[in-house]
Amino acid sequence: MAFEITERDPFIIVKMPTRVDVTNTQDLLDAVRGRITSQGCRFLLDLGDTEAIDSTALGAIVSLYKSLRVGEGDLMLIGTQGAVQRVLEL
Repeated sequence: MAFEITERDPFIIVKMPTRVDVTNTQDLLDAVRGRITSQGCRFLLDLGDTEAIDSTALGAIVSLYKSLRVGEGDLMLIGTQGAVQRVLEL
């Protein structure tokens, strides 16, 4: 599954696939960076269906967060649960 992107003002919502790992992390980066149109962009990463996430994906999420914050934007995670929630809490 690709990263499904929808807009619900003021947010750009990225629906994450079941697995986010080294095989699709670049697709995530491209999807988000391709939607940054101005300062102050606000993204929601919907992890509600995500069952597994690896360190490559975590690094990408942190990188996106930092770059968005520099431009007065934001990146928030929603729908975290199970194993993904436990990894994020570390």
